Amino acid sequence: MFGGFNRFSEAFILNLLVGIFTFLWTLLFIVPGIIAAIRYSQAFFILRDNPGIGGLEAIRRSKAMMAGNKGRYFLFCLSYLGWAILGAIPFGIGLLWVVPYFYTGLAHFYEDLNQSAYAEPPVQPGLNNYQY
Repeated sequence: MFGGFNRFSEAFILNLLVGIFTFLWTLLFIVPGIIAAIRYSQAFFILRDNPGIGGLEAIRRSKAMMAGNKGRYFLFCLSYLGWAILGAIPFGIGLLWVVPYFYTGLAHFYEDLNQSAYAEPPVQPGLNNYQY
């Protein structure tokens, strides 16, 4: 039951770094803060899958993984907005079901990104095949 606490310090440092970086981007304006939070969203999953890396490396890998996928992630989170509103209506009791459902969806989103990151890119006919 308490097996996850053996990596508490790494997760705490990562949470602290993500919070600081997101806060600093939010000081510029709200939108850069939202984009930063989306860029760092996969860092905890990356840290879980790669036990030997630190917090900054997990953030770097999360930024690389989310390149080109920020819109998909935003729409994914937006799709749960209705569920969250409905779950909050009965004094938040419905959130007991919505929150685990959302985090399960996030884990599947990460797995999809992780599988596509290691997939061989399709060969495009035309000038795209030239190597410079």
